[in-house]
Amino acid sequence: MLLYLIVDAAICDAVATARAAASAGVNFIQLRYRGATDAQYTTLAREVMAAISGTDAKFIVGERPHLVPRLGAAGVHIGEKYRDIQTAREEIGAGPILGVSGFTPEAVADLVGEDFPVDYLSIGPVWTTVSKPDAGAAIGVAESVARAQANPYHSALIGGITATNAPELTSALGNLPGAMIVVLGEVCRSDDPAAAVRALRAAIDA
Repeated sequence: MLLYLIVDAAICDAVATARAAASAGVNFIQLRYRGATDAQYTTLAREVMAAISGTDAKFIVGERPHLVPRLGAAGVHIGEKYRDIQTAREEIGAGPILGVSGFTPEAVADLVGEDFPVDYLSIGPVWTTVSKPDAGAAIGVAESVARAQANPYHSALIGGITATNAPELTSALGNLPGAMIVVLGEVCRSDDPAAAVRALRAAIDA
């Protein structure tokens, strides 16, 4: 199962955390850098990309689709602030990944059509999270899995996921194609991000 890390520049050293996480087996790394100018975001993003160069980890831009071509990033995640799915795809082009949160599959279909090229849709919070105070109430494992199974896009499960509770979620998900486990605090707040990623990898791959 794929492991997706959000590195939040307000919580951890984005470059060092990304470097450690990429070396330990994270598949995707998204940079969250709230309040930054485009120039500031681009500078830090390039440092993160350099830090994970040579690994299998792919870099995802957070909320700024217009920066994807400039950075040569693998894709963008939108939804918290940037809500225009159609324009986001136009700005990043046909190839890069377009991930979306804050929308139901029905809302996406209503906005841009059922066949619009969205790559994944976030589902959660599975458990209560402290990393995003406005995330809403936890929906639990059963509801998360039900939504993932009904989701026509790939599913990114997020919210309060740790190495301890991840097996409950991944066991319930089974071999759902394209499913991703998304974490922030479990790695970004760890004194040893690489060890945290290894523990998560062991938990979700068990």
